[in-house]
Amino acid sequence: MKTTKIDIFNKQVSFFPRFSCKEPTKTVSVAEMVLNQNFKDEVEAYRYKNNTKRFLPCFTPSGVFSARNANSLIQHNSIICIDIDKDDNLELEDFSDLKDLIRQIPYVAYCGHSCGGEGYFLLIPIKYPEKHKAHFQALFEDFERCDIKIDRSCSDVCRLRCVSFDDEPYINEDVEVYTRLEEEIEYVKKKAMT
Repeated sequence: MKTTKIDIFNKQVSFFPRFSCKEPTKTVSVAEMVLNQNFKDEVEAYRYKNNTKRFLPCFTPSGVFSARNANSLIQHNSIICIDIDKDDNLELEDFSDLKDLIRQIPYVAYCGHSCGGEGYFLLIPIKYPEKHKAHFQALFEDFERCDIKIDRSCSDVCRLRCVSFDDEPYINEDVEVYTRLEEEIEYVKKKAMT
């Protein structure tokens, strides 16, 4: 099953002016949050001038919400966002080459630097938005098999993502929809043990 970058980047998310905000102020597209450099000055102030992250604008990559909690989900947009932090992957020989490795994964639509500039965040289209956590757990195991640790807190459907920018993001125009679920992995493991 294929999708296009237009399908992914036109999906809707909730925008929060600051990390401390409990309710969004508007609904915007994923493209507005990751494909432009509207927030470059704020992100650079955080990266290079030791400004605090809590003043950066944020968005909910997995959909539209009326407030910052899972029960306030209005519409899931069939996207999971995962973080790959440098500190969690010290065993990788050259973390800066990670984006090149990510290019080999057919279900990653976007890979760019996180707001701190050292980690990466990935946008992945999923088949069953109602099974967000099961998709996340399957992704966690898939990446772990490749010796890449992803941040477990990304399993939270309402997790906020601070704005960022990357001068050279990876964008996959022929992205595949991720279909694996945790239950399928557990079934395969049990079957292998019998």
